[in-house]
Amino acid sequence: VRMKYLEELSYEEMAELLGKEKGALKVATFRAIRELRAALRGKKGGENFYSAIERIEDPSAPLGMTVKPKIQS
Repeated sequence: VRMKYLEELSYEEMAELLGKEKGALKVATFRAIRELRAALRGKKGGENFYSAIERIEDPSAPLGMTVKPKIQS
């Protein structure tokens, strides 16, 4: 998650750096975000983070709107 969203690396760059398959990294990133959402849901301040992650995945989504996560290529 850090490499993809904070360091803004592509899945190809991540795969090369980590020696992993691109598809495996997509799945791992999707699952990590899902786990973060579940952990933060209902926590004080967690909704702000949850909303920010949704906007990263779909910048056109209004604040606070739930969007279905997309696996990017």
